[in-house]
Amino acid sequence: MPNRLALGACVALLLLFAPLAQRAQADRAKKTRCANNLRQLALGALQYADDKRFFPHVAGMRDLDGDVTSSDSPRSLRVLIAFGYLDAPEVFVCPESYDGSPEREQPENARAWFWGGNTLQDLNTSPLLQRGDPPLNATTELSYGWTRRAMNSNVRSNALLLADRAVNEQGAENTPLAGNHSDGWNVVHADASAQFLPVGMDPFPGAWLTATEKTATQDAGFLPLKPQATAEAFAKPYVKPGKRPGKLEVPKPSVAPGK
Repeated sequence: MPNRLALGACVALLLLFAPLAQRAQADRAKKTRCANNLRQLALGALQYADDKRFFPHVAGMRDLDGDVTSSDSPRSLRVLIAFGYLDAPEVFVCPESYDGSPEREQPENARAWFWGGNTLQDLNTSPLLQRGDPPLNATTELSYGWTRRAMNSNVRSNALLLADRAVNEQGAENTPLAGNHSDGWNVVHADASAQFLPVGMDPFPGAWLTATEKTATQDAGFLPLKPQATAEAFAKPYVKPGKRPGKLEVPKPSVAPGK
């Protein structure tokens, strides 16, 4: 009888923790797919830079593109589709975010592709010179922020090109800036290598990823992301709607890229 009771208790524990393990595995898989999205975008941008000598950039070469409230990131990434450096706009969306693209058929001319399932009539003007793209903080069809810096094809390999535009915070609502992951940012460098920056990193990634001036103690990411300068919002476990609370493990500090 005691053996049966022990066996029953083990089975009950397995049934209790199996969903949690499956959820953790699914989250890891989505995070990996997100990193692969960023790599594909970086590879397309690298090919563009090899041909054009410069990475996509809206402003003047000495000026920064806009922050998360501007449409510069959507325009810079749409140019990869317009000029044939990217075939699948699905990689614009992180699988762990609330974002999603409307179902549509790809237009015969890639330059006609536009946000919201619409098609463009002006096929002769580069997206970098067009207007009408949605701001990064208002679209659900793009989960990533593109660098604000003007860079040529000789940029250093560890320069940041793209990153998740936000991290999920406790109690975040289903909005375009609700965030992708709940424990950190996926970023990709100019050599198309992806890296995950956890919220427990020191210095806190949210404090320098959006910075545009490098200091003695802080790097500058030059990325148009949601301002998340402190780790306080991530001190509690994040719960997606319809899911049970889970403990958010804060990883050990590591070293920021480029340091």
